[in-house]
Amino acid sequence: MESKKTIIFVVMSVLLLSGSIIAQQPSIDSLKKRLIQTDDLRQRAEIFAQLATCSRNYNPYAGLNYTDSALMLAESLKDQRFEARVINESGVLYRKIDMYEMALSQHQTALQMFEQLNDTMGIAFVYSNLGTLFLVLQDYQKARQYHLDALRLKLALSDSLQMAFSYRAVALAYQAMQQPDSARLLLDQALAIYKSKNDELGQANVYYRLGNLLIETGSAPDLALHYYARGLDIYSKFQSQYGSATSSYEMGKVYTQLGKNDLARKYFEDALRMAKNAKIQSTMMDAYLALSLLSNNVGKYREAFDFYRSYSALRDSLFSERTEKGIAEMQSKYQHDKQQSEILLLRQQNQLMLKEQKLNDAYLLILAIGILSVFIISVISYFRYREKKKANLQLKAEVQQRKENEQKLEASQKELQHANATKDKFFSIISHDLKGPFNGIMGFAELLETDYDYLSDEERKEMIHEIRKASDNTFLLLEDLLTWSRSQRGLIIYKPEAVRLINLFHYTLEITSSAARRKKVRIDLKVDEKIIVCADQNMLTTILRNLISNAIKYSQQGGTIVVSARLNNYDETNPPQQFVEISVADNGVGISIENINRLFRIEEKAHTKGTANEAGTGLGLVICKEFVEIHGGAINVDSTLGKGSTFTFTIPAADATILASLESQDLKKVKTALQSN
Repeated sequence: MESKKTIIFVVMSVLLLSGSIIAQQPSIDSLKKRLIQTDDLRQRAEIFAQLATCSRNYNPYAGLNYTDSALMLAESLKDQRFEARVINESGVLYRKIDMYEMALSQHQTALQMFEQLNDTMGIAFVYSNLGTLFLVLQDYQKARQYHLDALRLKLALSDSLQMAFSYRAVALAYQAMQQPDSARLLLDQALAIYKSKNDELGQANVYYRLGNLLIETGSAPDLALHYYARGLDIYSKFQSQYGSATSSYEMGKVYTQLGKNDLARKYFEDALRMAKNAKIQSTMMDAYLALSLLSNNVGKYREAFDFYRSYSALRDSLFSERTEKGIAEMQSKYQHDKQQSEILLLRQQNQLMLKEQKLNDAYLLILAIGILSVFIISVISYFRYREKKKANLQLKAEVQQRKENEQKLEASQKELQHANATKDKFFSIISHDLKGPFNGIMGFAELLETDYDYLSDEERKEMIHEIRKASDNTFLLLEDLLTWSRSQRGLIIYKPEAVRLINLFHYTLEITSSAARRKKVRIDLKVDEKIIVCADQNMLTTILRNLISNAIKYSQQGGTIVVSARLNNYDETNPPQQFVEISVADNGVGISIENINRLFRIEEKAHTKGTANEAGTGLGLVICKEFVEIHGGAINVDSTLGKGSTFTFTIPAADATILASLESQDLKKVKTALQSN
């Protein structure tokens, strides 16, 4: 939880930090108008650069397109200083879309160019951006050092406003390093500069940071509200929707902590309204969730549900964008891994050649010793004979070792080729599965566009339904694909904890209940309430959701699904280890033997339509298998075509210590409830 809070703090702080730089920039619309009105290459290049900067917090992908256009014009103008400036800006934009290696590469390129040009301020700007990058990466030591280097250069140039910016940046690093006193001192210095320069927006940004600092240290919430309010007044004066939205949201959080729900609600609603106007999706999502929790706390459950539904829809929209980026990153990683494997193979071959050369040198040395031994007395010859025999034995051992290494290298090469072939086939399947739904979407969309006036309302509704269904199927595929990709890259952290199984089953059945009701499928739950497992709750939820959803999908109308769990001594090599065997059984269409052999293989396409023509992704069972194996369990299927299927997997049971702790916690909750009544 602390790590999550730190990440949110860093992201919000960096957004506000970068937002302060571009607060005085012209609007995107006015810049686009100026771009249309001028043919001057230098003016167009400068406008493209400003458009890229203005797109940082709103549409960084568009910003990268603007930097590409600016760089093309910079090459024509042969202006290296301007080119370095644009490359530095592209590094900021890559950071915004989480492509940190590209961001670092761009900043380093810009730094080299500014150093060649002896551009001190340019170097200072790159140092500031590198500091912000490492702040996002949570390498706070490097972040602080780069911002201090930038501050040193700005002090030498006597640029007060830039010095104030660096004071704020270094303060941010100290705050992340849990050194609030140092952070407060630097923020006070920045505030003094902004007041001396009459820079009100700069003052507003410092007030925001001071409020956050006080809230983070858990002291003086009233003073924090004072700082937020002063910043909000300035943001409102300059019509800064971003600053106003974030300040209002933070004030809502403080009032929630103080128990002043009416004031909290007002500021959350203000934040949501301004975030909508400025299209700040992250703040919109935070405000929706905060209003949902607030409404739930005061008993307005319908209102809480509506807010949460808006939050969920926005979160899913952002998730789709990240999924597309995840696919691109996965393909890039695959190419990079392939190149690294080829480099490793070449390196091993070179090492073998060097070893063979050393062996040849050893043979020549032995021959020289043999020639010289003719002239040595018999006693020395005797000792030479013994040494020669020893050398021969060592040589044989080295030759044998070389052969074994060659065999291992050949085996590794075959495994690498097989892995590459499997990934190639997998990407081929995924690209085909993605193309199908998109062809349907584009086809129906084209019919609606061209023949809209000639279609009946029923035909239009049917086409819209098909487009929605194809979109949902594509989203499910991308969601499963991103989950599998994160699992392959080790980004999903296994966090086992004691989980009461019956609670997780009820939660999963709530998620899948609507699909079951549509097909009138009855789900029987046969689980002992006392069963507690030691599992990663998110992973186990994903496994249960996939298996129960599949059972519903392949059940006939009015079918029955039985979900059960029982203790099982699964690990024979470790008898004290208890496992829970969980089964999901249906009386649906069943699975053929041919498809059973394909179910858990990523390179095989085994998904089929459900009984109501529901589509599948083919990745759900692959993810289930990987998550089960992470827990040290196993998954299998028993199916008869036309009669139904039973999927069974095992999960470790919680040990006696964990059970006692959980039962103690439950007892405390019961006592607390009785006392309150």
